[in-house]
Amino acid sequence: MNRPTGVKILAVLLFAYGAAFAVRIGMLYWTLYSENRVDGMAKMISWGLVASVAMVTAVGLWSLKERARWGVFLIGGRNLAYGAFGISVAPSELRGEYTALLAFYVILFGAIAIYLMRPDVERAFADPYRENDWERGKSRASRKASGAADGI
Repeated sequence: MNRPTGVKILAVLLFAYGAAFAVRIGMLYWTLYSENRVDGMAKMISWGLVASVAMVTAVGLWSLKERARWGVFLIGGRNLAYGAFGISVAPSELRGEYTALLAFYVILFGAIAIYLMRPDVERAFADPYRENDWERGKSRASRKASGAADGI
């Protein structure tokens, strides 16, 4: 099946998101290295995790892997939780801006989630070689050898 245009756009944007976190890691490393500080190591590790998950998920989206759809939901949920925590610790004069930004993100992530749950997009991520659930564990070659791939 052809890759839907929205999935292409989402994969490219998600890869750019991961690359931006990777650049932030490099900038943070340079800052820590030049100042001989080690207190930002946890931040580097967490940003590295976010960058790697985002980039792997983007490649999975481009390859139409089902688990990549769930990775998008994982990244979106992480960002929603992070945003909600940011509102709770924000100074009172900035809470309005944080709340508006979080509301925008909730709407954006909701639109992405609804798009990824559309039946035509779900079909694009479906495994074309899996006829039914009991065939799930078999490889394509073993199904073809047993005649299951031909509908026999």
